[in-house]
Amino acid sequence: MDIRSRIMVVIFMVAACLLSCTTAAINCTDSDPRLACTSCTGIGMCLGGSYLEAETCTGGQVCVEGSCESASGTSCACDTPLAFSCDQFDSSRIAVCGSSQGSTDDYIWVGVHTCPATETCEDGKCVDPNATTTPEPTTTTTPEPTTTTTPEPTTTTTTTTLKPTTKPATCTAANANTRYPFDDDCKKYYTCREVKTNVFSYVTSTCPSVYVFNPDKKYCDLAANVPDCP
Repeated sequence: MDIRSRIMVVIFMVAACLLSCTTAAINCTDSDPRLACTSCTGIGMCLGGSYLEAETCTGGQVCVEGSCESASGTSCACDTPLAFSCDQFDSSRIAVCGSSQGSTDDYIWVGVHTCPATETCEDGKCVDPNATTTPEPTTTTTPEPTTTTTPEPTTTTTTTTLKPTTKPATCTAANANTRYPFDDDCKKYYTCREVKTNVFSYVTSTCPSVYVFNPDKKYCDLAANVPDCP
């Protein structure tokens, strides 16, 4: 293993501990017991006003709407090793583009640093939003008065089309990121995902622990909320 690969492995191990060994700082008020993503690899459940880490995605997978799925085509995938960015799940964390379990083929955003309590992440750096700067003097020009004409009100009719619950024969851009129930297993489901540019394919995923797939809500839910699942 070359020195670059060793550095990426160390970054991934430190990041995994920071994300899975602590309570996520993301607040929540939803009483719905469904799982949610607390980071690109962390899955948490709302308890006491904040998400507690319940599971960590491994094997190169990332969290997508409370379930572990392939990183391909998701916002957690990245292609510039050691690049820094703000964590998309928590604005107080800085994420680094790191390899998945030492692999140099797939890279994902991993949270590795939490900003101090008074700071937040901007452009991959911790900054103090309350810091004051002296603005440059500006010249104010009074615009000429204008006449505003109020247009006649218009009526807009919105038609809502419900997505089917039965998996179509092919996965295309038309049903990308849509989930469908598995044929004979309540814990599994299909997701139509863009695995490469303009290349779409069905990906099979499994709900964690005591959860099963809810075909009406299209996410992993408590088994008690899915009476049709044996």
